[in-house]
Amino acid sequence: MKKRILFLIESLSGGGAEKVLSTIVRNLDLQRFDVTVCVIVAGGKYDDEVSSQVRLYSLLKNPEAYHGIGKVWYRLKYHLIYDWLSPDWVYKLLIPHNNDVEVAFVEGFATKILSCSSNSKAKKIAWVHCDLKSQPWPIQQGIYKDKAEEEDAYRKYQQVVCVSQQVELVMKNHYGLSNTMTIYNPLDSEEIVQLSKQECPFRVDAAKFNIISVGRLERVKGFDQLISIIWNIREKRNDIHLWIVGEGFQKDALNSLVKEMDMENYVTFTGFMKNPYSLMAQMNLFVCSSRAEGFSLVIAEALLLGLPVVSMNCAGPQELIQLCGVGNLCDSYEDLEQEILKRIETVSSSKVVQFPFDVSAIIPQIEQLFEYQKHVS
Repeated sequence: MKKRILFLIESLSGGGAEKVLSTIVRNLDLQRFDVTVCVIVAGGKYDDEVSSQVRLYSLLKNPEAYHGIGKVWYRLKYHLIYDWLSPDWVYKLLIPHNNDVEVAFVEGFATKILSCSSNSKAKKIAWVHCDLKSQPWPIQQGIYKDKAEEEDAYRKYQQVVCVSQQVELVMKNHYGLSNTMTIYNPLDSEEIVQLSKQECPFRVDAAKFNIISVGRLERVKGFDQLISIIWNIREKRNDIHLWIVGEGFQKDALNSLVKEMDMENYVTFTGFMKNPYSLMAQMNLFVCSSRAEGFSLVIAEALLLGLPVVSMNCAGPQELIQLCGVGNLCDSYEDLEQEILKRIETVSSSKVVQFPFDVSAIIPQIEQLFEYQKHVS
């Protein structure tokens, strides 16, 4: 009999964790697993991709599908889920039941809900994608009142899966957990290489030194610092161009910053790209300017495509670059600026020494995790 797997995530928007979940469900052995992905809000970038492979269940439809009185109903139900019902009642009333494995795939709200699961037969797994010590966003957003409440939620899971060993160390040392393990994010290497060969929707001036960075347009990604760095560098090299791929809450602020600095000819915001690889393949350098990272899927993708990588020295990139044997880490934004300048002067490509993140290596680890029986004390 197939094992029934439930993944809970707030949405399948264009973030890295959502992309990873899509990769996982597309590569699981569906002869062995009956998979349901439950989202709080439908309408994400990866909805179609996921629903073409497994069952996709949503508590709220795409907000754009509501009109007139429907918008009022949407807001009421939204507040019911996020504000008025306790997490245990959200689980009891709205989350699909009778699963063998329940996976909270992103820290925060999904993790809090499944920590209240009344399904005593299910193995419960929480996935952690970021360094919650340096980036304690679930507490900052009021999902948990304090660290003790968040820690208590994680203790209700049989397994806490971390996307890097550095993230696992945080969960062990900062939260005092013993139910942790590391499973790296899987990449479909063959698919990425094939997509990189497709026609790019943007015209890239090959005469310039083109730099790319990919991620949510949020403060943690450090794009404000990266734009300032490009402003400084253009005084020495005006043949530089920065491409920023992604969407997020800081979109307007970052666009305003570029205009204020008179950088429109040096910075391009592409928005979300389902296939960023066709653009990455034409770049000279990938830069990760993040203030904190858990794994950095896009660094792994850049390395896979042979793109030189320069990154801020934070948890995930540090471990990833060490494993692959290529790339440079910077301890400050001043160092990052100098490293980018060095790369401009010495154009090169990177060859990955080893690449341990392919789906062929990672998916069997995930399937083995799902097959293990829940430990009963």
